[in-house]
Amino acid sequence: MIVIGFFLLCISLFFFLGNIIKSVKIEIQEWGFIIFFLIFGLAIIAFCIDPPEAWDLSRHYELINEMEIGGWSYVLNKSIYAHLPVINMIYGILAMIKMPHLLPVIVVIICYTILWYIVYKTVKDEKMDTKYVAYFILFNFALCPYLHMVSGIRNILAYAIASFTLYIDIMQKKNKILVVMMYSSTLLIHPSSSIILGIRLLLPIIERFNVIWCILPFWSLAIESIIKLLTTIPNQYIKSIGWKLLDYLTGNPYSGYKILVFKYIMLVSILALVLYIQKKIKNINKNLFRYVNILKITIFIAIGAFRIVFITDRMCYFIAFAGIPVLAYLCNNLSKKIKQLFKIEMLTICSMLFIHQILYFSKDLVG
Repeated sequence: MIVIGFFLLCISLFFFLGNIIKSVKIEIQEWGFIIFFLIFGLAIIAFCIDPPEAWDLSRHYELINEMEIGGWSYVLNKSIYAHLPVINMIYGILAMIKMPHLLPVIVVIICYTILWYIVYKTVKDEKMDTKYVAYFILFNFALCPYLHMVSGIRNILAYAIASFTLYIDIMQKKNKILVVMMYSSTLLIHPSSSIILGIRLLLPIIERFNVIWCILPFWSLAIESIIKLLTTIPNQYIKSIGWKLLDYLTGNPYSGYKILVFKYIMLVSILALVLYIQKKIKNINKNLFRYVNILKITIFIAIGAFRIVFITDRMCYFIAFAGIPVLAYLCNNLSKKIKQLFKIEMLTICSMLFIHQILYFSKDLVG
């Protein structure tokens, strides 16, 4: 079965490379079929992966097996995710039908369907050349590694849903009840997604007081005080966020410093160009203006997490999805020369991130 997955993946990559290198014209409807094959192939590969013991996925499988043995009583009362009912219910259902290997499949399908929705709507609404579909997809794969998604499960799933919710909230002004339900679901998958909800709720305050923009790049200098505040609040959910931050700060050392510099270069470049365009172009759609501001805040938080760089990775997961409309905004407003330089820089950084992913994960999968 895994051969079929790789075959579909290779077909999709052929069209991606042809679109980028040879500028092969692919219509948006044809892209839909290519993305379908891509998602289907990646879902098959996810189903077939036998995770090394060091991967989080192996622990997820162990938990599902425990749920299968303990039944619904264990799922509802003793599961470590009992306080996160959305993800806990997914695990419980997979345990009852005895199909733990469907877990990464579900995550892959949900995340990449969200990615395609954002890309499709952005390209269509902004009347962009369809060649940008390949660039947007590659941008996502570079900042949000496929195997991180398959192994980590909850983090990227929560941020993908948060990015979708933000898009329909700010850009499309969808029904508020639906939006609230979607934001709530992300909180009940992984507590770290509360950062996105916090940004959304505080956006009017941040936009009003310019001094906050100056503080954001240095927020992690106060990380101990933030942790102390969160862990003293008499609410189990909020306390769990504080304990998770403490674990990020004092737990296992971060191992991705060598590649972190490329992420910082990418984030700073996007931020600098956004600031440049916002200063140059005053007549901007109000919804897009607010959306761009949210991404600016996210980038500031990612850059400011120099004392707790696990947060930088988490913000990159979110930006990999939510950043696509902002990239479209840049491509539509930059001069031809600056746009070409930006594309070359993005492709170079994405290539470096891809190489790092291959080398990093090959040690686990092969060695």
